Amino acid sequence: MADLLGAVETTVPPDDAQIFVVAGEPDDVPILGGPGGRLVGCARDVVVIISESELLHEAAIRIEHWSAEPPPPDGAWDDVQSGRLPVSEASIAVQALWETDLGERLPLRTTGWHHIRVHAGGRAALRTWDANWDGDDVAPVGLERFVVQIWAED
Repeated sequence: MADLLGAVETTVPPDDAQIFVVAGEPDDVPILGGPGGRLVGCARDVVVIISESELLHEAAIRIEHWSAEPPPPDGAWDDVQSGRLPVSEASIAVQALWETDLGERLPLRTTGWHHIRVHAGGRAALRTWDANWDGDDVAPVGLERFVVQIWAED
């Protein structure tokens, strides 16, 4: 049975529809297609998540560190995608591109290869807001949401 070892939560304004979850000093950033394609990409020390909108909004993101493969989080999710992440630093956080952490760093048990699974929700509601945005509305916070689950490979 998997144990939750820790979690951090924050909100992030996506940069060109991209959200970055960073462990160490990434050398490269995965390039992903636009909406409707793959929404998660991994490279050494970085997970890139593609938001459903390039317009100003703040996505809610929760990173969970688990002892083994976890159960899915509660709630309804629009999409779930997975990947493998090599990490060189035993902590991870949401960042703006090549900038500072936007929330607390989550300690990891170890460096090396990890599994990640990203659950995305609220994407249809964000698409509706995006299509009807008139430039005057207050940007939504937490309408689009993600849970990033991470655990070390055996």
